[in-house]
Amino acid sequence: SAAWYLLSKFGHPGFRWLAPLPAAVERARYGTTPPHARVAAGFFALFGVLNLYLVWRLARKVSSDDSGGQAALALAFACASNALLYFARHCFPCDAALTCFLLAALVTVAPEGTQRAWLAGLWCGLGYLIYNGYWSVGAAVLLVFVARPAVPLRARLRGAARALLGLVTPVAVAL
Repeated sequence: SAAWYLLSKFGHPGFRWLAPLPAAVERARYGTTPPHARVAAGFFALFGVLNLYLVWRLARKVSSDDSGGQAALALAFACASNALLYFARHCFPCDAALTCFLLAALVTVAPEGTQRAWLAGLWCGLGYLIYNGYWSVGAAVLLVFVARPAVPLRARLRGAARALLGLVTPVAVAL
């Protein structure tokens, strides 16, 4: 069936939809014999750079420091992280998925809104489809969002239902 083919036969179905974008640009630019996949490597390297920016933005949002010192420190730690930048020039799905999860985390700390939970779930679902090895990152983002102690239980349950709906939306569309 389509579900088995998309979700179990291959590990990262979203990556199979993302990777042809730079490949098509590269083929249009260089023909059928591209020189060492430069366009694809550059495309996926941009996700590593975007992740650094998203770490900084997330730290700015949750920080109590108005001067930006904590965000700068978070960015310095992210830049020093070998694991965060190791695959920056490779055509792997890890950084693209992490971008989706960081965007989900940014959505969770945004001001209140009716679509916020659904959007956080959607970003987590896209991240999972791109690289399912980071499923625990998406689960942690959504659990932190749903388990906020200052929010009444009923509102948390509504948020959990919306986040779950957002999480399954990309999978449903894929199927």
